[in-house]
Amino acid sequence: MPGSSSTTEQPPPEVLRAFGATGVPHRLPGGQGTTWQCGDLVLKPRDMPAHALDWLAGEVAPRLRSGEIRAALPLPARSGGFEIGGWTAFPALPGSHLPGRWLDIIAAGRRFSDLCAGVSEPSFIRARTDAWARGDRIAWGEETVAQVEAVPEIARIRSVLQPVEDTPTLVHGDLTGNVLFHDDLPPAIIDLSLYWRPAAYASAIVVVDAITFEGAPTGLVQTAATAPAFGQYLLRAIVFRLATDSLTGRSGPGGPSAYRRAIDSTLAFLGSGFPC
Repeated sequence: MPGSSSTTEQPPPEVLRAFGATGVPHRLPGGQGTTWQCGDLVLKPRDMPAHALDWLAGEVAPRLRSGEIRAALPLPARSGGFEIGGWTAFPALPGSHLPGRWLDIIAAGRRFSDLCAGVSEPSFIRARTDAWARGDRIAWGEETVAQVEAVPEIARIRSVLQPVEDTPTLVHGDLTGNVLFHDDLPPAIIDLSLYWRPAAYASAIVVVDAITFEGAPTGLVQTAATAPAFGQYLLRAIVFRLATDSLTGRSGPGGPSAYRRAIDSTLAFLGSGFPC
């Protein structure tokens, strides 16, 4: 999500004291290199509007109290606020990302959306202007960017896109590496990346990521199908990733062609006669 603070320096002592952090901070791998763990807390520069932190604490946190899943939701400082000097704090949830657990990752994301089914769309989602939000809107035909539409793989997908009518809800749009598993605890969802889309879209993003980046078999498009129009969600998930790569200039090895297995398997799925 878009941020108002960006730094590679560790959180200062006054921030650690304000959140009650103990121990020596150490930088966590991945992301933008701005996230630090200190004891049982994870601290990072605020990357969403301040009112979004309040909304998560007031609207989402109560719906997850059943304990069916764990989620890294913002923690208040001793003063009661969720931001101190541009920094925010979240619980350091035990567990590990386990490649190959794609169906379990999808199930955790679906449960998150089910538990949040009663919330209304928060205004901060539509207000986002970062590359990931724009990539999502491009995938859903709500925004057009010439450099993105020039990507040949996207033109190929556009020709077979059809409308979908499922009800949108709150989804985590980057589940693949952000669900942690623990032998004795429910799955944990971290690094919330929120969108207001049908739940099957979040599942489709996991499938595309798994095939493209984690070597999943292409048959995952069938075994993970969670909606009658799942093939259409897969197409949008591919456009989302391609568009975001184009906007950020951060495409991985192979560039857009890295998604070829996901594209080919999705098009085969669409032509297989399976309801999609």
